[in-house]
Amino acid sequence: MTQIDPQQTPELNHEQMNANQTIVMQRNRNGLGIAGFVISLVAAFISWSLYTTLCSTEPLFRAYVEGIAIITAPLWILGLIFSVIGIYRNPRKLAVAGVIISLTNIISGIIAISLASLK
Repeated sequence: MTQIDPQQTPELNHEQMNANQTIVMQRNRNGLGIAGFVISLVAAFISWSLYTTLCSTEPLFRAYVEGIAIITAPLWILGLIFSVIGIYRNPRKLAVAGVIISLTNIISGIIAISLASLK
């Protein structure tokens, strides 16, 4: 028979407990930042694809530009709101990209409408 020293048993149990434990690492995700980025990207794609496709016809140029701005304006604003909220959470990278894309979309939309009104 093997004798077990009582002073070693707590160490043995402690080692066995550590061997059976699993460590769960939770990744930080920024859902609103991701949503703002995706919405901003979709709004940019829709507005620029519609603008380049539909504005090739000269007589209806102003109506098309205003229509595109009206269709994509809610997406621009939602993307900006979600991205700004996402900036205050970690990780911030996609939220910052969403703010930049949204502001670029909004500024380009304002410029396109003002240029279309000059024609």
